[in-house]
Amino acid sequence: MDNRAEEKKVTVVAVDDDPVILREIMIALDSYTVRPFPSGETALKFLSQHNNVDIILLDIHMPPGMSGIEVLENISKSEELSQIPVIFLTSEERADIEAQTLQKGAADYVCKPINKEVLKSRIALQLNFKKDTDSPDSPTDDADEIIDSSIDELLD
Repeated sequence: MDNRAEEKKVTVVAVDDDPVILREIMIALDSYTVRPFPSGETALKFLSQHNNVDIILLDIHMPPGMSGIEVLENISKSEELSQIPVIFLTSEERADIEAQTLQKGAADYVCKPINKEVLKSRIALQLNFKKDTDSPDSPTDDADEIIDSSIDELLD
């Protein structure tokens, strides 16, 4: 099967206040459908009406509106949207900020400048992970059952 045909089905929401960065993302991910948004508010409005998004790329600092962390918190509150992996794509290199985003539910954290191959690899990794965990025969389901039965045995 043609991998490029498969990739075209992937829809990426990219959120960054810098139009140059949004353009770089669109160029780097030319084999995907990229929906660019200049603010968290506009992205959340789109996401509330379109849940067929595969992955979200999110900047942290987007003045004067919502921060990327605030957008992530809103996404996490929605049952449908919380299933979409969020990758922070940011120039923020502080480890405490990275840890905060991951603790709040981000799937990954990538620092700018954009490296096309790294970004595509991180997206592919998250999409594969999501596909594996969404499948009814997910190994995660088996692992959860084993852990649950082991805990039950220990408690008995």
